[in-house]
Amino acid sequence: MKERNKIRQFIQGLRQIIVQNPVEACLACIFFILWCSLENYGGQFIQTLLRYSPMVFLVACILHHKTSGRLQILYYISPLLLIPFYWVNESILLRYLFTFGAIQLLYILSFNRKKDSDFIYSFLSYIKLIAITVFLSSVTWSVLLLITFSIRYIFDIWQGSSEQIIQYTQAFSYGLLAPLFFLQFNSMKEESKEAFNTFLSFLANFILSPSLLIYSVILYLYIFKIILTFNLPKGQIAYLVTGFVSLLFLLKGCQSFLRQRYYDWFYRHASLLSIPTLILCWIGIYYRISQYGFTVPRVYLIVVVLLLTLLSLSFFTKKVSHYYIIAWTAVVITVGISYIPGISVQDIETSSQEGRDHSGNDSSSKIQFISIESNEPVDIASYHKAYFINPYRNEGNYFQTIHDSLFIYIENKLVLKEGYSQLLNIQLTKAGIDSSDSIPEEKYACMLEYTTDSTKFVFERLHIQRTDTTFQLTDVLPKCYLMK
Repeated sequence: MKERNKIRQFIQGLRQIIVQNPVEACLACIFFILWCSLENYGGQFIQTLLRYSPMVFLVACILHHKTSGRLQILYYISPLLLIPFYWVNESILLRYLFTFGAIQLLYILSFNRKKDSDFIYSFLSYIKLIAITVFLSSVTWSVLLLITFSIRYIFDIWQGSSEQIIQYTQAFSYGLLAPLFFLQFNSMKEESKEAFNTFLSFLANFILSPSLLIYSVILYLYIFKIILTFNLPKGQIAYLVTGFVSLLFLLKGCQSFLRQRYYDWFYRHASLLSIPTLILCWIGIYYRISQYGFTVPRVYLIVVVLLLTLLSLSFFTKKVSHYYIIAWTAVVITVGISYIPGISVQDIETSSQEGRDHSGNDSSSKIQFISIESNEPVDIASYHKAYFINPYRNEGNYFQTIHDSLFIYIENKLVLKEGYSQLLNIQLTKAGIDSSDSIPEEKYACMLEYTTDSTKFVFERLHIQRTDTTFQLTDVLPKCYLMK
């Protein structure tokens, strides 16, 4: 009887979630259908819709509890936000990740908790909610796989359909159930802060804080080494500092939830401790940019370090909304540099690289930044299979760039491994271009096709730097793979 009551309560709770959140439940069904359709109608467009679906879902959640009256129509039409993403071809992974981060910050900010302790509480609640959602969805998927493959083995049915079974169970677990789990366990409004104490106290006091203390000693020893030897900091030091400062201020915000605050003396001076490391970080960034110019990752790195610097300086004031203000600043800056023409990360990179000089011992030569793109149609007459390629590994058909080499995988199998220099030489030779020549636009289409006896790789874009005597391939964006 108890088991029946629990099942009945679960079904009733699920029904209540759907009734109370009709648009979110509708979106979950849409995600499920899109995911299932990948098998027969799969392609870059549906993959893009699924990639942006968590953002649309969070926007719907925000509109649900922030709109009322006539404005609630925005909540009911929010699924239409999926439509514009049908035409999106996101080639900059960092822009996608930062946009996703900004949407998640907006969701946390929508609860309007301005006090530092309340904002950190909301942030930790959201992290816990995501962890629970992913865990339950993964457990559900594992159980469904176990059941379906057991049935297939015992009764000799569904043979040769392993990929379909995996895809449909994934769609059910992550496309349909994950959003419902998120709504079910969304306890940001109801849960007491006391629930954090036991686990958070152990994690902060006995694992994270001691590690952070040791790491701060290492960074300060490195600073003293630089001062004594009069050397510049290493180029990658900025990434180490951002991790250190981010964790430092996150744990500082968590102190109000701890019963035993053993490291209060450390976090009380977090701003003073972080400033020397941030100065070191800015010096490293300036050194790298002066040598190599702006790139998309460096622009986003500057944004992160700027936000951490502002957060550090803000604690010298007596305001109680430090995290809240910086979070809003992060959202505004991220959206601005990601999508506003003229100041977007791609525009900044292009203008920086076009005007950059390389200096030799006695002379300097102008660097020309060339973007090879073409709208000319591709000849596919002799090819029978086509695969779209994207930068996301979980899609099966993807590419990676490691140490200036291109790796392309189709159905998770490596089909091309080519160094940037070799790839560029092959394409220049095929187009009949010498290193001292310029690349005419009529050769762009030829440059974007890499052919073998039975296959053809089509590139969306090639980025090339040219000096007076040499070409250098700096970035590659594969588009599709054709097979005869």
